[in-house]
Amino acid sequence: MKVNRTATILFLILYGLITFVGRLYIEPFLGVSPLGSLAIGLLSIGFVIMLFRTGFLTLQKHTPGQKSA
Repeated sequence: MKVNRTATILFLILYGLITFVGRLYIEPFLGVSPLGSLAIGLLSIGFVIMLFRTGFLTLQKHTPGQKSA
């Protein structure tokens, strides 16, 4: 399954907002250390990179095999 460019951009915007809220409000509330925060951030970015590498997320205008309108 592949997600088109528009859905990928929306996913990245939502990911950024959720990460921002988590960093500002949730981590201080839970008392996460700076090293723990860094680890969470690296794992989150690694997850997004994995989604791009597997081809699930794409920023290409047309996915391969898709007819242009």
